[in-house]
Amino acid sequence: MKAVIIYDNSATVVAILYGTEAVPDGVQGVLINLREGETITGNTLDLSDPDNPKIETSWVDMESLEAALAKVQKEVADITAVLADLIGGALNA
Repeated sequence: MKAVIIYDNSATVVAILYGTEAVPDGVQGVLINLREGETITGNTLDLSDPDNPKIETSWVDMESLEAALAKVQKEVADITAVLADLIGGALNA
């Protein structure tokens, strides 16, 4: 996904426009590409290399997240089954 980061004279982020293809006229901004699962976490741009501005981001590996979620869902289902057996056995005693 593309995003435009609009910043002030001190390189502090003022706004982020997601899904935008160009920097609007009249503002200081940079266009960046974000990979799937990546989010912007920083609030200032590193403009030390004007041709390659940088901002702090974090990234979640969606495949790993989905695998962890499936594992937790299975564990919940297993615990639910055990509890149902315990409760059912107690009611029938």
